[in-house]
Amino acid sequence: MALKFILPERFAFAPGDKNLKMSLVLECFNSVDASTRLIVTLGWLRLVCLNGMMVGTSRLSQKLIHNEFLDIPDLQDTLRDGIEAANAEIDFYSRWLKTTV
Repeated sequence: MALKFILPERFAFAPGDKNLKMSLVLECFNSVDASTRLIVTLGWLRLVCLNGMMVGTSRLSQKLIHNEFLDIPDLQDTLRDGIEAANAEIDFYSRWLKTTV
């Protein structure tokens, strides 16, 4: 199972290089046969060329063993923490992009 949520436009970041914005994406991966853990990630995704190639990086990741005892954490808190970290990262990128080299 693969599930991807692209967060609304207000969570995106435009680095100012006239290319597409970086989108904040929440992704979940799981297997039915227990061959992989349940993985929840939050990160940036950006289309880098017209042939569909995308570049991404995860800023938050949780791996959980999927069995009958699975206790899923409160993803609301996890998502809130991830969005706060993404906002701090946007501030960092904005300062970095204004720096003359």
